[in-house]
Amino acid sequence: MKKNNLAIFVVYFLMNTLISACATAPNTNPNFTHETIIEVPGLSKEQIITKSKIWIVKNFRSAKSVIDYEDSVAGLLKGNAITQAPIILAGLHDLMYTFLVEAKDGRFKVTYSDFRWADGSHPSYLYDEKTKTYYMNSFDRINESLKTALTSTDDQNW
Repeated sequence: MKKNNLAIFVVYFLMNTLISACATAPNTNPNFTHETIIEVPGLSKEQIITKSKIWIVKNFRSAKSVIDYEDSVAGLLKGNAITQAPIILAGLHDLMYTFLVEAKDGRFKVTYSDFRWADGSHPSYLYDEKTKTYYMNSFDRINESLKTALTSTDDQNW
């Protein structure tokens, strides 16, 4: 009888643990985005898009495979990229994402969205706030690199 009560208690405990774990599971909605507006005084939207494309050429293996759509007149540049994402106990994996640059004279907005693994699945661990913050800070560093490239006064006349 004691063994039956113990077995029932163990099953009850495990079921409650499982149910509460499911109730507190992180949001696995893949529709979150990360947006940043960056000021670049003195640049037209056409210059912002042109310099952004040059930055992509310098920072990605193949600009042709990264850029999906570009319209300098409308101030739009859309693409897909891959970054190496560290996963605890699993090493580095390819994290794919979509980016959109929307330019206006003197400023632009960069939006990162549609985060997914190379196999197309969505990385649910990114929805944990601490981990998400880590990766969003990585995208902020990308934004700073892009801003630096856009505001650079390097004279390319050699």
